Amino acid sequence: MFKRILVPYDSSNFSKKALDVAIEISKKFDSELWFLTVLDKDLPPRLTRTVTDSKKPHKSLSSIELELRNKVMDCKEQGASADYDLIKGSPKETILRFAKGRRMDLIIMGSQGLHGIKKIKTLGSVSRAVSENAQCPVLLVH
Repeated sequence: MFKRILVPYDSSNFSKKALDVAIEISKKFDSELWFLTVLDKDLPPRLTRTVTDSKKPHKSLSSIELELRNKVMDCKEQGASADYDLIKGSPKETILRFAKGRRMDLIIMGSQGLHGIKKIKTLGSVSRAVSENAQCPVLLVH
């Protein structure tokens, strides 16, 4: 039923919880997981990407990719097939385009993303937009 599951991942607590749920569902349905991290389209490729949670240090592009690789390895150790992608763009449009282009059967994502200023600015609009516009079911994890 759910052969391809997309997990938009931004290192927030909600996306980490969504990942846990996605792993369990993928094991039950023998699904392939895809992690997608959307990078700010205005960032030059060699600059560090700012994680806007003031309690956490800034992350470089390489540390984000390393975190995704580690998540893929964790999934494989738990018996779940996984891969990842990093794409520059607008989160809403990029997630929807990726899900449609890769023919995802399910999107599992956090109900909110990053905290701090970014949270105030978006007010959960990414998860809302994805859930309203995706062509496949969307599971929001709180």
